This record gives sequence, C-alpha cells and structure tokens, in this order.
Amino acid sequence: MARVISITEALGSGGPEIGRLTGDRLGMPLVDREVFLWAAQEAGVSPETIEEAERAPSFLESMIERMGSYLDTDAAMDVGATFPSLSVVTSDTYRQLIQGVIWNIAETRDAVILGHGSHVILKDHPEVLRVYLSAPITLRISRIGETMNLDATVAEKRVRENDVARRNFFEEHLKVRRNEAQNYDLCLRTDRLSFEVCTDLICNCFEAMHPAP
Repeated sequence: MARVISITEALGSGGPEIGRLTGDRLGMPLVDREVFLWAAQEAGVSPETIEEAERAPSFLESMIERMGSYLDTDAAMDVGATFPSLSVVTSDTYRQLIQGVIWNIAETRDAVILGHGSHVILKDHPEVLRVYLSAPITLRISRIGETMNLDATVAEKRVRENDVARRNFFEEHLKVRRNEAQNYDLCLRTDRLSFEVCTDLICNCFEAMHPAP
C-alpha cells in the first residue's frame, strides 16, 4: 500500500495551503478536485454533479431520475479502478464511487488527499496519517474573504453554508461528525499555529510513522 496523508479542514482553516506545503516537502502530489473528476468519469456525469452531491447530499436524491438516462457506463477512470456498471447515481453508488477512487489512490500512489471524507474511508488503511485543521469562524471568514476576494457578508455566507453542507455530508454519507477528534491522528488549530508550523508537525508525524530504511 502507498503512504497517504488525509487532511480534513473547516473551510478557511488553511487546508489547501498546508496540503500544498506538505506535499511539496514530502514530494507527494496533493489530490483534491481530482477525486470529483475521476468519480465523474466513472459515472459518466459532469464533475459538477459529483461535487454538488458532496456539498448537499439531498441534491443527489433529487437528481436520480434525471441522471439515469444520461449516464455513460463505459467511461474509464484515469486511476484505473474497476467498479460495477452504474445505471444511476444513488447515495449508495455515489459513496461507492468516491470510496473506490480514494482507496485506489491509497493503494497505488503516495499522496496528500484533501477532504472528501478520506480520513473515514481510509480509517482501516495502516499507512494513513489523518489530520484535522480548524480555526475560529471569524478568522476563517476573514481568510476566505481575502483568498476569494469577497466582501465580509458574502464570505461569512460562504463559510457558514459550507459548514452546514459539510456537516450534512459527514453525517448522512459517512455517519460521523467531522470535528470529532477520535477520527484523527493529529488535530491542529491554525489560529495558534502558522501554516509552516502545521506543515512541520504533519511532516514530522508522517516521517515518524514511515522512518527511512
């Protein structure tokens, strides 16, 4: 099996930045939206459909009938995973798609995986370091506003809606709460620790788990 770091964050906690820094430090690719792309290829739907299903699980149910006639079950995945033919994307097949993509990554390549419930999906994978990043909501709103060039009102709406959507995704699809410490190996507050310090801690833990021969 490959070595994997799974990073889960509350939006605005620095996940993409810390993921990139960690991947660069360890020479491992950062995998994020690629999960949507590969799952969409397998299902024969748009990446946006898969992404929307993750943001709002109830959306998936409302799409079942409309999607059924448009699926291309001959689509091939770049990562080479094999799944049963799908005639419709339901909650179960959605979970199967995402889990299959993430497990295939974890079995074939070293990677830093950002989000997608990978810490739960890979909970039985012996080579995974599971990390959770958090920060106070006021700081997260400020960061998102700056990063995405949004005014404070829009940034706050974006963060609060994302928090609700992610909570629903974790509870409905994965049957866990996102911020439960017991689901992680390392929990870091990015208001108290800089992105660079968080990267140092993650890399130190990862290297302790996987000492050089």
